[in-house]
Amino acid sequence: MKLRSILILLITVTFSASSLLSADGDTTKVRTVEFNTARAGWYSFPKSGEKKFRKIIMNFKIKCPDGKSCGEWDYISNVFIDKYFAPNFRIGGKSHVSQSFMTDTAWAFTPEKINDAWVLTKTPKPSKIIYFYNDTKLPTLATDSLVVWDTYFTYSLDAAGKKIDSALVAADSTVSLTKKRVYFKDEVTINERSEIMRYITPYGNGLKLGDGWLYTVDVTDFLPLLLDSIYIYAPCGGWGDQTSNTDQEALELSFDFIEGTPARDIIRLEKMWESNRAVYNGKFESLFPPLPVELAANEKGARLKVIQTGHGFGGNNDNCSEFCKKEANVKIDDQQRYARYIWRECGEIPLFPQGGTWINDRTNWCPGMDVEAHNYELTPYLTAGEPHTVDYSMEYYNTPYVDGSNKEGFWVISSYLITYSEPNFNLDAELVDIINPTQKQAYKRLNPSCFNYSVLIQNSGKEKITSVKFRLGFEGDESEHNFTWTGNMNFLDTATVTFYDFARSDNSQEARKFFVEIMEVNGKTDDYAANNTGVSLAPAVAYLPNDLSFNLKTNNYASQQYHFIVRDSEWNVIKERNTFSDNTNYAETMTLPDGCYDFQLTNKLGYGLYTFFMVQQLGTGAFNISSRGNTIATYNPDFGNYIYQQFRVGPVPEIAYSKDTVFFGTTLLGVETTQTLEISSKNNRDVTIYNANIFLGSSYGYRIISTSPELSANNPVTLKAGEKMTVTIGFNPKNEATTGANLTFETNDFYSTNHSVRLIGIGDDPNGVNEMPTATAAIDVTYNANMQTARIRLNTNATAGKTQVKVFDSMGNLIGIIYDQETMNGYDEFEYSTQALTSGAYYFVLQNGDKYVTKSFVIAK
Repeated sequence: MKLRSILILLITVTFSASSLLSADGDTTKVRTVEFNTARAGWYSFPKSGEKKFRKIIMNFKIKCPDGKSCGEWDYISNVFIDKYFAPNFRIGGKSHVSQSFMTDTAWAFTPEKINDAWVLTKTPKPSKIIYFYNDTKLPTLATDSLVVWDTYFTYSLDAAGKKIDSALVAADSTVSLTKKRVYFKDEVTINERSEIMRYITPYGNGLKLGDGWLYTVDVTDFLPLLLDSIYIYAPCGGWGDQTSNTDQEALELSFDFIEGTPARDIIRLEKMWESNRAVYNGKFESLFPPLPVELAANEKGARLKVIQTGHGFGGNNDNCSEFCKKEANVKIDDQQRYARYIWRECGEIPLFPQGGTWINDRTNWCPGMDVEAHNYELTPYLTAGEPHTVDYSMEYYNTPYVDGSNKEGFWVISSYLITYSEPNFNLDAELVDIINPTQKQAYKRLNPSCFNYSVLIQNSGKEKITSVKFRLGFEGDESEHNFTWTGNMNFLDTATVTFYDFARSDNSQEARKFFVEIMEVNGKTDDYAANNTGVSLAPAVAYLPNDLSFNLKTNNYASQQYHFIVRDSEWNVIKERNTFSDNTNYAETMTLPDGCYDFQLTNKLGYGLYTFFMVQQLGTGAFNISSRGNTIATYNPDFGNYIYQQFRVGPVPEIAYSKDTVFFGTTLLGVETTQTLEISSKNNRDVTIYNANIFLGSSYGYRIISTSPELSANNPVTLKAGEKMTVTIGFNPKNEATTGANLTFETNDFYSTNHSVRLIGIGDDPNGVNEMPTATAAIDVTYNANMQTARIRLNTNATAGKTQVKVFDSMGNLIGIIYDQETMNGYDEFEYSTQALTSGAYYFVLQNGDKYVTKSFVIAK
């Protein structure tokens, strides 16, 4: 799959599958294995001949054991379809393809010397019993039996008693196996097992999958196996031995039968080569000899389907078979027609990070992924009614295994021949899948997205496709987008189509339904509309502020590994860096106009910024995004090949306050003074206040009297641009002292959801002697009326904590902050001009850490 370059996303998304089904009622869902139930059993599937299905999708969903991480190791897991048959006969508890026998006694001959002459003495051989099964209602109940003997030889002896000649006593009867399909299993039935899907479990060690991880697999080619009542066996084993492993993931398995007409009808499905442990050595060819294939008159096409993985790696230079990139070849009539590497890129898989060596590329498998079946189209090379041979071989290898170095390398292979009718349509473009936007987990690395959406299409008709016209958009939007793709697709070719110059227009953080429809193919209406539409749920992308800093700490080999780029929705490069130094911090800062963007951090070697088995050589790096000094997104350094994310920038919710400190001045004990605070949005984004509280307010005499609009735990207040919420606070001092408290809010402010405003008040007892309370800081003010200046002297023995001096009027309004230092060296002195102040009473408030000292003065002009 290619989207200019494979772009990969590393943010967390909500998991669900996109919908590419027909209208409601056109899909039959069959549920089989459920979480925490047996992974085997009989299930009812659609009946043969009742309906036609254009597609069969298998939904394979795994989940970690309740409350636990997933299983530690990467085991082979399978989905098998077991078909059971009743034989017409058995011998010795086994079924045989055919059996020749005698109904008379068979003899064994032994040379014996009697009276100086050698003669043959004979003894009867053991008999066998053939059991016959001919009851149509109870097909595995023996209905008859026959005592029989194997064929035998008679001999001639020479004068020394040596056998010199033999003659076969021929069988007088032969029975051949016939099988009757049954829908149960017992000790008599014959099991024919077919693998329709292989999956490799993820490395656990801390991996959690929440509600589960879903894989969707097209199993349409296995339609003949998926009808009527079938037995499913879905074990989780290891190294191909299919041994049950209950410590691995729970499984949920279902099938979607989508009604309609397929690209071509399946006529025949039969097994080809199969091996659960094909040792990778010079004897491979003898295990996979050429097989005869002949198409009947009604078979107009054929496909070879191979499910293959490699396991083990012995003491050899190639690390075969798990870690060696070897080529498979398909020959027809001894002429090579296909060659492909049995290989898989693991640093790009969507299920990451995992606990083990998940990033290492392997032989057509990755931990935590389904195994891709390789399809080889045989149609062009086969002629109906003529005999052909098909051969499947691997790149030659003959290095001996060294005992004790892991496991001897071997392949696990299942393969099938599927034959078909003629294509059912002349002109048909099929919408196979929506790649983005979607919540489908297979495309996690490409989503969420807000521009350059893409789909996968297939030519499902005879005629070559050179153009496809699409209609797409978001449900509920008045505007739609038309896009025409041009290219070249023959029958069954696929293409990824990216819709440039179209982006989601709204800034909502709600998921939206995205739709795509094929309108025209080659300038005409195609033959089959049922596969032309698709709908997915598009999650909202991350919404970030305009001022951003992309912060990268490199590891030991940065110059050989990394590339960073930021682009806008038209793919214009905003920032790019190709060269990095080892163990260095980089901060790429930028102010972006409102709109959609993406960034990509690539590791050319596929090791992310950290991987545990290379940490001694490579070290560890880190990557995050910040704004105004606040970290707003942090990325796991164990990301394999890429970090990729699309995001939207614009104004973010920010809370504004009319005061950063609410000062009540001097208040008599027993008398409540009130002040107000106004809250609003700093920009045009809605802000929401969820609750308000004064920490330890009752202890110091503070309370929230009212809010307008009314705010409560069940009634949050949302303010649009220009709107305000007024908070009225009361102060009734408990004692004669300067006290402080915090008015706290929980909000949707992007930078900090928790906010606080400081409350300061002075309690005064008119009947007492007002003395300055003992504190760790002091303030002295001398006012010079002629100079209209106040000389302020500060003294503190604090060793840490910010020191501020604020000026308030008698109503508690903040005039300004006239002193602001992170540290003080015990004593400081400065002058403050009062020329701008009118006559009246004022307060200087010295704050040092969490201590407050207040000093009043009066200006008379």
